[in-house]
Order: sequence, then C-alpha cells, then structure tokens
Amino acid sequence: MEVIEIDAKTRSDGTKVTLCLGNFDGLHRGHQELFLAARRSDFLPSVLLFEPSAEALLFPSIPHPVLTSLEDKLRLLPKYGIERAYVLHADLAFYALSPEGFVNFLKERISPSELVCGSDFRFAKEAKGTPSFLRESFKVEEIPLLLIDGKKVSSSCLREIISKEGDVELATSLLGHPYEMRGKVRKGLHNGTRIGFPTLNLLPDAPYVYPAAGVYEGVSYLSGLAYRSLINVGVNPTVGALKEPQVESHLLGYHGDAYGKTIYVSFSRRIRGEIKFASLDELKAQIEKDKASILAK
Repeated sequence: MEVIEIDAKTRSDGTKVTLCLGNFDGLHRGHQELFLAARRSDFLPSVLLFEPSAEALLFPSIPHPVLTSLEDKLRLLPKYGIERAYVLHADLAFYALSPEGFVNFLKERISPSELVCGSDFRFAKEAKGTPSFLRESFKVEEIPLLLIDGKKVSSSCLREIISKEGDVELATSLLGHPYEMRGKVRKGLHNGTRIGFPTLNLLPDAPYVYPAAGVYEGVSYLSGLAYRSLINVGVNPTVGALKEPQVESHLLGYHGDAYGKTIYVSFSRRIRGEIKFASLDELKAQIEKDKASILAK
C-alpha cells in the first residue's frame, strides 16, 4: 500500500481515487463496509487518516485510549483492499476549518474522484459538516450505519466492551479481527518466573484501551512466530499491587530473551477476572488451571 504524507505543499498527483472518510479507530466492521464500497468503485481505493484526534490536541492532559495506532491502521488496511493511505499529522488549525475549508483541503491536497463515508460522518469545526454538504462538491457514496442486534457498531462502543466488560470475543465479532496491542518487551519484576510462569511484559507503543482486569487466552506474535498465550491484565494484587495496570503474556513453548523486541498481544477470550490470592501457592495453582483451560481446547 502506498502511503502519502500530507503537508502544506502536497497537491494531487492526478490519480483518480475513491477516498474513504472517517475516524477509523479499530478498523471495525462498519469501517470495512466503506472499504468494500471503495473497492467496488472505478478508482483507486484510498483512505484519509488524520492523527492525533481533536480531543487529544484540545485536552492533552486527559487520556484518550485508542483501539488502533496509526501504525496499526497502516499495517491492517491492505488486508481490506485499500491501496493508498493519505496521512495528515493534524493540528488545531486543521480541526478549526469550516466545512468549506475542509472541502477546499480535499480539493487542493487530494482531489478525489469520489468519496465514501458513513451516514453519521461529521467533520470540520463543531462537527458542522455532513455528507450532504460534501455532495455539493463531490460524488459521494453514503454507507448506512451497520447495526448488529439493533446496536450501532462504533469505536466508542468497542472501547467500552473491551475496557469495562473484557468481552474480547464480542469485540472480535464486531471488529472483524481480534483486539491487539503492540509494543516492546520490557523488564518486569520476574514474579511470574518465581512461580514457574515467566511472562513478557508489554510496553505499549500507543495509548491503547486496556482490557478489563483479568486473565485472557490469546496469541502473542514475536519475531515472526505465533505463540498460544496466557495473558494477564491488571495490577498483580497478590504480589504487591502496581500503580498502573500492565499486560504480561506467558507464551506457551517459548524460551528466550525477548527484551527490547516488538511483540503483538492478541486477545481471544477472557478466562476470569483478576483475583487477590492468599498466597503464591494459591496463585500458582489457579494459573495451572487457567493454562489447562487453554490446552483443553
């Protein structure tokens, strides 16, 4: 997939593109409907990505968790048939554009032959821009909201499902792919090693949404290999509670030094919630049960 970084000097190169517009956090099944429409068009299927979000710029001291980083999006988009991504590193001036200013931005920098957006897409200052306004200047294919069991599939809904409920199985069905966190392996306290379950501690590359505290089954991808994993998310209350939650993955069949390497931790299902045990022996016994539940499948 071709990636074009947009700056003040960027102008259309004359390629006829169908441009998908949206927030695209998570690249969930609703977003995938837009990508499918773009692939059906007569022009190059493309997407506009702009980060950080307006909220992150306006309120930098408040956490703004995401389902996918920019790097994640660029890695996953080719899977859905997108052949070109325009990337804008947005500033407050961009988010202060009027609807007319946003249209001029598209005309000058990209000059799309067609736009694809969701029926709830809003843009420009105070979210005053609508698909109807875009239709005054472009050919626009407006995609209806994707409803599953009567509920809108949205990034905000998915963030709640993952962080509050830990229902990563439901999240997978709505995302169309497993929820995943990416980062470097960092040194931990070696508590897992002491009880026979060494873990790789994740230092996230982005402000990801943390799944609800608990133990999960999943897959960890390290050095190009996939390992079935037992993943703990939480503050380790049995061995001395941490100030912030962490993600640590026990890779079945892995032995080695992974410090500093990139790891992808993918969540398949939640096994149980976080528990404070009376002793390390009780904790070890429970982890043995958790591991057995994975191997039994």
